[in-house]
Amino acid sequence: MTERTTTTRRPSVCFVVTEILGTVRNGGIATAVTHMSLLLAERGMAVDILHCGWRDEVDDAWAARYREAGVRVRFLDRSEVVSPEYLADSWRVAQVLGEHHYDTVVMQDWQGLGAVTGLAKRVGLGFASTRLVHHVHGPTEWLLEANRSVEMSPRDAATAHLERLSAEYADVVVGPSAHLVSWMADHGWRLPEERHIVPYFTSRHLDALDAPLPPDRPTAPLTELVFFGRLEERKGVRTFASAVNRLDPALPHGSTLTFMGRPAHFQPADVREMFDPPAREALAEIRFLTDLDQPEARAHLQGPGRVALIPSHLDNSPNVVYECIEDRVPFLASHAGGTGELVAEADRATTLFDPNPASMARLLEPLLRSRVTPVPARPSYDGPALMAVWEQLLRPLPDAPVDETTDDTFVTVVIPHHDRPDHLVKAVQSVALQDHMNLEILVVDDGSTTPEALELLERLPAMFAHRRLRVVRQ
Repeated sequence: MTERTTTTRRPSVCFVVTEILGTVRNGGIATAVTHMSLLLAERGMAVDILHCGWRDEVDDAWAARYREAGVRVRFLDRSEVVSPEYLADSWRVAQVLGEHHYDTVVMQDWQGLGAVTGLAKRVGLGFASTRLVHHVHGPTEWLLEANRSVEMSPRDAATAHLERLSAEYADVVVGPSAHLVSWMADHGWRLPEERHIVPYFTSRHLDALDAPLPPDRPTAPLTELVFFGRLEERKGVRTFASAVNRLDPALPHGSTLTFMGRPAHFQPADVREMFDPPAREALAEIRFLTDLDQPEARAHLQGPGRVALIPSHLDNSPNVVYECIEDRVPFLASHAGGTGELVAEADRATTLFDPNPASMARLLEPLLRSRVTPVPARPSYDGPALMAVWEQLLRPLPDAPVDETTDDTFVTVVIPHHDRPDHLVKAVQSVALQDHMNLEILVVDDGSTTPEALELLERLPAMFAHRRLRVVRQ
């Protein structure tokens, strides 16, 4: 047994995600991963993104930006049929990652894409010198609870189980808020000992990690309240409407209420009906901007006389709050979940409210009486400190001792079969996952007759094209 010689090379990292900017117009995971990948590439790391969403191309402008930064974007190949379907992408991810060596793999939590890779490492089938990071954005169970949904479909239950396994089998859990990591522990998740709370990087950090905030704009007459978020239960649409209904109609008289976000649980007509007639009559307008991309939305909020309202019932580490802080946009927000963690301690009393209509109305009332935009809140986070944590996490693990003499013994694994297609797929998959490469799989079928079995026997060679597989029938 000998040890590998140590050479100087760039640390390598692969992000496994379902969205990035350029495949979607905005979104929490997309924004966080895009900024982080560009920053790490800029600092000399070899950065790949394995995109596991359903769009297989990047918009030209973003494709050029990734290319110029040296970030390689690859798309998950779904040409091979994998069963059961809910496990398919997690299995495909493990196959792709097994073909490359990365010092660190950062897996999004949603959909449990890291479950099979983590299990493979746990049982010694690979990834011994790769650090697996479970990056917390918002798992299925938490999202259902946040949206006050009491029903979980079988598919959701299976996905939620994979998400728990992805966290359990990871080496490290990283979350942008203490709230969500604590929520996982409180709900019985088995988490690794190493856990870190690291807020997201933002577009300002792309200019410089220690770039100062722009100066505050002069206060202006308050003319518009902007609800910033999707039109869904979790984002507090009802809370906002109920808070306005509690106010004396004279307070918002002549103001505009703007809803800036895509319809989800609610359509614009549903939201409009949430306001009592006196409130609707007092307002100058209730309008909906449902199709703005991220730059357009941020530009709108920076207009004079506008205050952003973010009354979410529960959020992990919302990008809307980062954007308001860094664009110096005045805002009021619910402190539910991890939102309050982003706001400087000294600014919390004048910026944050409890996630209920009465508390929100109490903060809105003096604002509408003064009719003047407030001073924007300041951040609690610091770019250089965030990068210092990630650079520690992304250091290559010490190389494990390896045997440089490879075993080239040719192995044939024979799998007998008769009319048990479900069991046959599982048996072949278990052999295909082995790390011995000089191997063939020989399926010997003893006169199967069912249509399901005959169809599978025809498809098997294509399903496992990355392995030598033959089917012999009698």
